[in-house]
Amino acid sequence: MASTTNATKKKESLIPVEEEVTHPTEEKEPTPYTAPVSLTSYPPTYTMVMDSTVEHGIPLLLIGETGCGKTEFIRRSARQQKKSLLRINLTGQTSREDLVGKYTLIEGNTVWVNGPLTDALLKGEWILLDEINAALPEVLFLLQALLEVHNGQLGALRLVEKDGEEIIPHPDCRLFATCNPPGYLGTKDFNMATLSRFVTLWMNYVDEYTELEIVKSYHPDLETQHEDFIKKMIVFANKIRYRKSKGESHYTCSTRDVLLFSQLVVGGVDEVLAYHSSYGGKIFSPHERAKIDTIFADIFKVAAPKEFVNTEELQAQTKAQGERIVTLEKELETWNIMKKNGVVLHNS
Repeated sequence: MASTTNATKKKESLIPVEEEVTHPTEEKEPTPYTAPVSLTSYPPTYTMVMDSTVEHGIPLLLIGETGCGKTEFIRRSARQQKKSLLRINLTGQTSREDLVGKYTLIEGNTVWVNGPLTDALLKGEWILLDEINAALPEVLFLLQALLEVHNGQLGALRLVEKDGEEIIPHPDCRLFATCNPPGYLGTKDFNMATLSRFVTLWMNYVDEYTELEIVKSYHPDLETQHEDFIKKMIVFANKIRYRKSKGESHYTCSTRDVLLFSQLVVGGVDEVLAYHSSYGGKIFSPHERAKIDTIFADIFKVAAPKEFVNTEELQAQTKAQGERIVTLEKELETWNIMKKNGVVLHNS
């Protein structure tokens, strides 16, 4: 029912603007927050892939832009299935022992303590590995054994640190992972041996009407003025996403950014400052910032926001501080030489 409503509104715009907001894709997408939107609001393709991989025990990898709802889609699915979900946020510092466990000293005794991954496998929990393409090679190598599925059963985890003991995952265990598209800072090119063991699902941002409902669900007593600001911010977000999809910018604007903006304006912050604090201040390229500020100004019918931090002034201050540090280092070096030579220094 919800999808039919959205379809009839596709040609309209949330607010009157000179240029119709278009989307890089026609697909609806899942909601990124714990708003009261059920799984039935997701595109059928998403739920079909999820249901099939869960039924057959196949690992599922969700790929999409930051803040588009990858993690929340898994959370909602776990809640619907009444399954416990372990979320592990992988980084370039996450080690093998962080996941599987290690020997440790407890009350004078050396004992083995399971890591969160080992515990979840034994308990039959759903496991979500966030940002898997930021993981170390040793972690990816560890996961390859788990990803070898036979008859709906995840592969065994061998604890080489514990005399090669094998952990046989509980039959209810399911494995999911998320990652941003290639090119994000801190991520690596995917190991094809790992990638080939997943079913992949590409996700996109929600349409503007669903996004508005998500944001409004956080503000049950939303005033008309604030709702108008939020509608404009959603239009702005869609234009930024469209620019990125066309290769015109490296920046996107997530539903998370829109929600932060809404929380500020509802809290009494004016829309220009709310924009800068929730989104504009995260654009570090002065050239790109000027373009994005202009888009914001056109949609909100305000003057282009002035920089809250003057980049040139900040650079000048940094240079002056650096020169002052060099001067202090020279003074300290002179003082140490004089002290070594027995020169008595008096405070003036």
